[in-house]
Amino acid sequence: LDHGHPVAAVQARLAALIGSALESQTRAVAVHAAADDSIADVVHTNRTHVFFVGLVANAEASLRVVTMGPDPDSEPQAAARFRALWGERAELRRFRDSAIRLASVWGAANASPETRATVLPRMAAYLLRRHFSVHSSPEVLTDEDLEVVDQNPPKAALEFAGTGGSLLCLSSRVVDFTQTIDSSLNSSFEAALNGLEALGSELRGLEDQLPLRVLSLHANAPGLRYTSLAPPKPLAPSDEDAYIEPLPVSVEFTSSTRWPDDLMALHKVKSAFLLRLAECYGAAHPEAVTTMVDSLLGYSAADGILPAPDACYLDIRHATSGLAFRLAVYVD
Repeated sequence: LDHGHPVAAVQARLAALIGSALESQTRAVAVHAAADDSIADVVHTNRTHVFFVGLVANAEASLRVVTMGPDPDSEPQAAARFRALWGERAELRRFRDSAIRLASVWGAANASPETRATVLPRMAAYLLRRHFSVHSSPEVLTDEDLEVVDQNPPKAALEFAGTGGSLLCLSSRVVDFTQTIDSSLNSSFEAALNGLEALGSELRGLEDQLPLRVLSLHANAPGLRYTSLAPPKPLAPSDEDAYIEPLPVSVEFTSSTRWPDDLMALHKVKSAFLLRLAECYGAAHPEAVTTMVDSLLGYSAADGILPAPDACYLDIRHATSGLAFRLAVYVD
């Protein structure tokens, strides 16, 4: 009665469960009913309902493979609640400080960044299925998760405080939160960094054709610094008409005192450098695709426009890695 409709009541309870159980791993949680699950629709009582779950991850805590629980000897009530919450995923462990505590373990200590990226959505999907029989679509739980998620279901509903003002973010489905990793395309952080290193080596090989030698490439994209939830996804060679999100990268050339101080003049020189870089790289690597963009082409200082940092850039679809890199000139 407090929520006015069964769908709204379930929606609130799903958000309360995820928000409380994953409080340290998330900064915000939102659960919304699908558009066709109108609260005004009270006729189809036996229909299947779809809920969209959105999570804003705590960058550090969400990548941990072990969730610490209470000491069952000193906190028996909290331990019983922890066991009821996680079911077969709750186990007794001894830690390095000799403490014996309950814990929920989701991977090995040496788990790869790709495995760690899936921990948070797996935890959310596990809780929703264990306590509400809500299944993620497509399935994000591993075979190991599926073996235990339905074992020893809780005997009574657990009470959780509402998430209140933290309902800030809405995503589509739990699985979309991580971006499905396609292992057939060698999607990993290491592969992306190797692609960036290969591109840097290729650009440095053009030193005889450029006014200044390329000194280094600086990764700006989260996916190139192990700070994105999932690694960048390359395109297969057959996906010629597919879209791929470019990964921002700063190009640093060897130092020079001849860079202009005027912002518009500096922009023009940067644009000329990138245009020359596109010509030389395209000639040396015809299998790659280069696209030069200058949003201030045709403007001058007399127009009174201050160039934005991203006013000109060069997109390179790297043929070897299948990734797209967006190059902007860095000037100290």
